[in-house]
Amino acid sequence: MQPETTRRGTHYALTELGPPESWGRFVTQVGAPPGIRAPGKAFLAEALHMTGMEISANVMRPGGAVPFLHRHRRHEETYVILSGRGEMQIDGEIIALHPGSVVCIKPDGERCWRNTGVEPMHYLGIQAEVDSLEKATIEDRFMSMQTVRWPA
Repeated sequence: MQPETTRRGTHYALTELGPPESWGRFVTQVGAPPGIRAPGKAFLAEALHMTGMEISANVMRPGGAVPFLHRHRRHEETYVILSGRGEMQIDGEIIALHPGSVVCIKPDGERCWRNTGVEPMHYLGIQAEVDSLEKATIEDRFMSMQTVRWPA
């Protein structure tokens, strides 16, 4: 099961993941070899009609782990730990993870991670093509002349 688009406008798409404690209902089939299932993983690019990145919402049970090391061809990955505790292995180096940890890994970095805590580890995974960011958020924006109006 993967998220679906729940609302779409000219310039946006919305999906509803539900509260983090319900993310375990998502299951993703991951690459080669065929048949590897990733419970608690929801990819969002399709539901949100994304064209420049992929985001996944994830929950890993206590004692759970990614059972393989992997790299990417063109994407750097950023992981944002929301809850729980774990460890990430990058090129053989072990990094402790806790709420608020944010790790960015270049495509060639060989990686995997595990939950070392006693509660589920919730995290976001963000992928984007390496070296594709031309301007950071603040330099990319421009102000609209429209007045903000919230309904009463």
